[in-house]
Amino acid sequence: MFDLRKPICFFALAALLITMLGACREKLEGGAACPALCPEQGLEVRDTTLFPFAFPSPVAIDSTILGFPPIGTELQLVIARRGDSLQTAAIARFDTLSSTIRIGVTDTSRRPITGIDSASLVIEVGETPIATSRVTIEVYDVDTTAADLDVGAIRPLFRPDRLIASASFAQDSLTGRLRIPLPTAFLASRVIGGQRVRLGIAVRSDASVQIRSLSTESGGPPVITYLARVANDTQTVAAATNSRGALRGLADFVVVLRSSQAPATLLVVGGLPSSRVYLRFVLPTEFLDSTTIVRATLVLTQIPSTAVDAADTIIVIPRLVRASSILDSDPGKASLLLGDPQTFFVPALRLVPGASGTRKFEIVNAVNRWKSEDPEEFTRALVLQAADEGNSAHSAIFYSSEAQDPALRPRLEITFIPIAGFGLP
Repeated sequence: MFDLRKPICFFALAALLITMLGACREKLEGGAACPALCPEQGLEVRDTTLFPFAFPSPVAIDSTILGFPPIGTELQLVIARRGDSLQTAAIARFDTLSSTIRIGVTDTSRRPITGIDSASLVIEVGETPIATSRVTIEVYDVDTTAADLDVGAIRPLFRPDRLIASASFAQDSLTGRLRIPLPTAFLASRVIGGQRVRLGIAVRSDASVQIRSLSTESGGPPVITYLARVANDTQTVAAATNSRGALRGLADFVVVLRSSQAPATLLVVGGLPSSRVYLRFVLPTEFLDSTTIVRATLVLTQIPSTAVDAADTIIVIPRLVRASSILDSDPGKASLLLGDPQTFFVPALRLVPGASGTRKFEIVNAVNRWKSEDPEEFTRALVLQAADEGNSAHSAIFYSSEAQDPALRPRLEITFIPIAGFGLP
């Protein structure tokens, strides 16, 4: 016996589908039922361009923040002299130096040091240096009564009467541990007298030169080694000091003696001292709640950099800001509070500093996260950061919202789908 219910159900379902399709083809406008029943015809994709101005806030949302990484947190100490464009030096602080030694391996007592037979500053060069001829590493006495963070008081101390030591190296030997002999009288007076030592490390060459020394942060800081002796004894022992005193975070850092800076009206990523670009967006919550964001593109216009390493490649990473709206008026502090790139992934962009043109950062992941967050708890902002921040001199430069031509200003292009609601006609 045949089951007659199956064909009846089939024809009933077919009739229902034909009715629904007919309704959509007719584009009924009496209610919201058709877009929901026939999404392939009710789908509406729109594009819009937003210029990122944060009115009525008096603080510009696109700005260059200078001074990264924070002083004393550098993984490498960039010591460079790149013509008239860039000159940097490293500062090594020794708050305490060993003033006693043991005589022999069986001696359990420590005796006061009365003299220094030899002394050296040792630095460890990491990555491949930039050098085409012999390089001289210079050491200056940069001790001063100024505050530790007063870099302005340190710069003038790199002068001939403050030079205490130097050593010359062939360009192919600028690797590993480099030893610069120090004058024994200079060090002895400080060791015996219990005084601190502040050394400035610079380079010079007949051509452009740059080396990267490891730092305290990377586990290879500059150290002072010396052979000391005690009274009435000719034996000497090696004593190395690693004590940096209370301000360990300032054990070593980079100071920029000379650099070319882009105008303040431009946006700069990277360079030395390194900069970040802070961008805060105004995206109405009503807009985010009523749309599905398909694509979001931050569009910037790049300007050719004329600084050093313009032919290099710089990787610019968009980082999600994790600061609250309380810091909207202080982008400098907000730009320190960034999400982990692995957790808050936004694709990076690889650029040539000397190039120009339109650059597009795909930030849909950031915009969609903002949709689910309270703007008071997490401000809607991004920071553009160089992947090798503080380790390289190259930079990427863009027009800001102050550009005379509106077409050159930063903008946000969004592709979205309005969310269809259900309701009565």
